[in-house]
Amino acid sequence: MDYLRWDAFHEGLDLASQVEAYRDRYGHYPERVLADPLYGTRANREYLKQRGIQLAGKPLGRPKQETDANREPLKQAKAQRRQDYLQRIPIEGKFGQGKQGYRLNYIRAKRADTSFAWISSIFLVMNLLILQRIFFVLCKSSPAGLITGLKQTQKPLLFSFGFNFNGSARFVIFEG
Repeated sequence: MDYLRWDAFHEGLDLASQVEAYRDRYGHYPERVLADPLYGTRANREYLKQRGIQLAGKPLGRPKQETDANREPLKQAKAQRRQDYLQRIPIEGKFGQGKQGYRLNYIRAKRADTSFAWISSIFLVMNLLILQRIFFVLCKSSPAGLITGLKQTQKPLLFSFGFNFNGSARFVIFEG
């Protein structure tokens, strides 16, 4: 967890610090950021543009008028926005599962460090259950399937999220 705050705040102001935390952790900036529309402020867009990072989501302003010359690029941009949105659905579902199934929205610890430990433990358990499912599927196919599955590499999707105690959770997905 990159941040946990107890005061009322606007999560959209934290994008720059999350991107810098990513750079500090991995040594480079992400290629793209898939985030809630809340993060699509002009300041955030300018910050990402200066660093050559793409922001997934709708562009600001009126939609461009479709002409014969720009029909294909507009269609590709729309398909990319849909693909980005589809990548966010499982993450939103995990937050819902955490709130409903693991009572993430019912944390009643009195101290901040205890709440942080409680939230971290819930996400640890959720991740362990995913890893357990993957492990058993790969082992069921064959031991060689397990080794092959572990060796496969793809562009990593890394997540940064914030949790506000009014029940809202915001997250950013960094690709690559």
